[in-house]
Amino acid sequence: MKRFRNHIDAGERLAKELMRYKNRDVVVFGIPRGGVIVGNEVAAKLECGLDIVAARKIPVPWAPEVGFGAVTHDGTTVLNEELTSQLALPKTMINTLAERVMQEVKRRLNVYRGNDRYEMLDGKTAIIVDDGIATGISMLASIKFVKKLNPNKIVAAAPVASASGLLFISGNADEEVILHISYMAPFAVAMFYEEWSEFSDKDIIGCLAAAHKS
Repeated sequence: MKRFRNHIDAGERLAKELMRYKNRDVVVFGIPRGGVIVGNEVAAKLECGLDIVAARKIPVPWAPEVGFGAVTHDGTTVLNEELTSQLALPKTMINTLAERVMQEVKRRLNVYRGNDRYEMLDGKTAIIVDDGIATGISMLASIKFVKKLNPNKIVAAAPVASASGLLFISGNADEEVILHISYMAPFAVAMFYEEWSEFSDKDIIGCLAAAHKS
C-alpha cells in the first residue's frame, strides 16, 4: 500500500519523471501545504524557480472533510457540479462559503509570499505540484488560475492520484505526470505515505525562503 517514505522521498521520485524539463524555462508551483514540500524537491532537481498557487477546498458545512469546490485568492472557483447538485446547496450559501475560504487563502498567500502579485509566464512551462490528487478540485482550481498567467505549457504533477480525481482534471492541463494512480475507494492521500506530516505555515515559509536563496 505505502508508496512513499515521506514528502521528500515523493518529491525526489516525482522529479525523476520530470527531468526532461531541466534546463528549460520552467516554474514549479506547489499547492500548500504538502504540495510545496514535494514541489521544492522537484524545483531543486530541475534547478528552476519555486512559487505557490494557493488553492483551497470549499468544505461541505456538515462534513468539512468533504470539499464540493475550491477557490484561489483571486476568486477563481471550481465546483463539483454533480456533488453540488446532490447537496442542494443554495447559491447564496455557496457564495458565502467560497468567500470565507477565499479570505483564508488570501491570508495564507500574504503570509507565504508577502503579496499576491504574479509575473506573467509568457513562453514558460508551469509545473503545478501537489502531494496527491484526491478529488482533483484543488488541482483544477490551480490550473485555471495559472492559465491566467499565460504559460506556454501547464503540467499537473503529483506522486499519487485517485482515478476519479485524475478524470476530473483531464483535459485541463497540457500534461499530467502521476507516479501512481489508485482505483481504491475510499481514497486518501495519506494512505500512500509511510510518514505523513501536517505542515505548518512556518514550514512553508522556510521552504520558500530557502528555495529563493538557492
